[in-house]
Amino acid sequence: IPQAASPNYCLTTYRQPLTDMSNYLVDVLENADGTCLDRQFQGQLIIRNSA
Repeated sequence: IPQAASPNYCLTTYRQPLTDMSNYLVDVLENADGTCLDRQFQGQLIIRNSA
């Protein structure tokens, strides 16, 4: 969230890998055979002044 970096807020946020998550979702939907595997995605903690 770009606004979180504003000097008025400086909130700590968590960046999720949306492209990887979206690509995985498309793969699951295209190959829907009822055997969805759990998947973990590595995100990034953006530490600002609120942490």
